[in-house]
Amino acid sequence: MTRESTAPKPTQQAHLKLEGQKLLKMDDSGGLLSNFGGLPVAAKLAEETGLIRMAAGAIPEWRIPELVDFEIEELLAQRLFLTASGHSDAIDCSFWKDDPALKTALRKAPDGPSLSSQSTQTRMEQSITPETIKDLEAVPLKFFFEQKKHAPHHLSIYIDGSAIKTFGAQQNSTFRGGKKYGQTQYFPLIATTDCGWLLLAQLRKGGAADAHAVPSIQSLVLDIKAQWKSTTINLAMDTGFNSPELLDFLDEEKVEYTCGYPVTSSVLSKVQDVLCEVEVEFRKLYGKPKYTGPKSEADDLWQNEHDRIRSLPAKERMDAENAQAARHVRKIVEIMHNGVNWDKDRRLIVRVDYTDKGLNVRSVVTNKPQGWPEMIYENDYCKRSRIEMFIKENKSYCRVPLSCQEFTANQFRFVLQGLGYQLLHLMRLELPLDKQNTSVATVRKALLLIPVLITSTPRRLHWRLSSIHPCTPMLIRMARKLSNRAA
Repeated sequence: MTRESTAPKPTQQAHLKLEGQKLLKMDDSGGLLSNFGGLPVAAKLAEETGLIRMAAGAIPEWRIPELVDFEIEELLAQRLFLTASGHSDAIDCSFWKDDPALKTALRKAPDGPSLSSQSTQTRMEQSITPETIKDLEAVPLKFFFEQKKHAPHHLSIYIDGSAIKTFGAQQNSTFRGGKKYGQTQYFPLIATTDCGWLLLAQLRKGGAADAHAVPSIQSLVLDIKAQWKSTTINLAMDTGFNSPELLDFLDEEKVEYTCGYPVTSSVLSKVQDVLCEVEVEFRKLYGKPKYTGPKSEADDLWQNEHDRIRSLPAKERMDAENAQAARHVRKIVEIMHNGVNWDKDRRLIVRVDYTDKGLNVRSVVTNKPQGWPEMIYENDYCKRSRIEMFIKENKSYCRVPLSCQEFTANQFRFVLQGLGYQLLHLMRLELPLDKQNTSVATVRKALLLIPVLITSTPRRLHWRLSSIHPCTPMLIRMARKLSNRAA
């Protein structure tokens, strides 16, 4: 007995002939297919943790109730799931409004009515007020508190700024000069824990200085101390945050910090004997430095040697790279120093390097009464580079274009960017411990973007994931883990 096929009848088709291959027929009868096979897991994590519900609760209703087709939480979830999947533009809501996996993640029938389009999302962006932005910027810290059942004994926080180049005349997007920037930009403030939890994501004007971030950092510290009175807080910050007002505040609140400090002539004069010592030791071990002298000549010499090494065969190239890196002498010492506008001496850790390029000196101010200088510099301060990885993930892999004309709308988009990062971070934390250093970009490619065929019966949805995708077994294990946890 034959059975009539339930596959959709093709409405468009084409034929291609590749050399040495059979005739290839293409049509649109594939059914409910999607590339977002991992979205139900992301949706379950968002539901389990309350991430989207918490953010949606900070946005007041701006519409006439009788005319509402999509609830705020649904609008936010649609935008957030697309952002996490790599489709962060508002126009992507129109492109993917009929995607069956996205509909399912939003608790809709996969073959049901379309989701919201760009125009609806844009109206939500334009309704955001400065008061709502303050409430939304408080969400990451509140969310972090809710995910921690017990107060941690120690909390390390990394704080840094980050430039985001803009390409229009957006409000408060301003030109910032200098060798480091030289562009029209926004300059947001980011704070994360050493494990990657986002605590603060605040979009600032393009010309904002880190030294002026004192109120935001003070608020962050006081909120944490109010929630967890016995937790020891340790802040690591770049030189730009070196503000007497901030250091005095942290001392008063008994918050530990390591903060970059400019290498002034006063600092150099106090470690003059160390500067001479490392140079003498370098010359004794390796001879005359290769790239000293006038800067242009030294740079040319270094570039020529770099090009020569990089042109060598693999084994010789690695040996030459290692030999060059080994020509290095380092000493780390501590001094007591009274900086400009300080009312007392503070402990300064000074790192002195001597290489073929000559002296390189960095310094860090800290209020830690104990600890070897080497440990404070290398373990507490240099690991600050981890936040640069988290910032890069936030900015590069969850990037929401800040192209709105109004600053509040761009601030809202930056909040979305942070929420997208947080969702991917939640998925990362569900991986085995030995894989939790995976980047969020890999989490997206491995767990969210898996092809799936969706079929619907009266009792259930059947989610047929690609049988050849290398991460399908991992996603199924993660879904089983979430299901067992909910039981």
